[in-house]
Amino acid sequence: MGFRASKETVADWQARGLIAPTAPSLPVEISEKEFMAAVIAEAKRNGWLVNHHTISKRSEPGWPDLCCLHPGRGLALFAELKTNAGALTEEQQAWGQAMLRCGLDWRIWRPCQWQEVVEILRGSPALQTLPRG
Repeated sequence: MGFRASKETVADWQARGLIAPTAPSLPVEISEKEFMAAVIAEAKRNGWLVNHHTISKRSEPGWPDLCCLHPGRGLALFAELKTNAGALTEEQQAWGQAMLRCGLDWRIWRPCQWQEVVEILRGSPALQTLPRG
């Protein structure tokens, strides 16, 4: 089951500058959990279906944090979320490379890339042109 933020939570994040319709930069010191909540909220606001396994112990090691589908645009993407300094595990690298070899859209997203993330989720042509992985 995916994460669902309440309207009050989203309003609080907007008040704190974590997310906004105009997508300002995120705070430099943001946790992966807060970043994930911001990405999920932005994705859902733009018509994406989002799945995140909240109990990763039940998932295969290295499986991406998010599976995002946009039925209206016929798009699917997988995203591994990291802090600005976070490193991928060997299992995450293996899954990502396997997904890319299979023609799937796999990305590593960090808070410092927030503007790009928002552009992709809002439907920018960048979805087809930004480097993946």
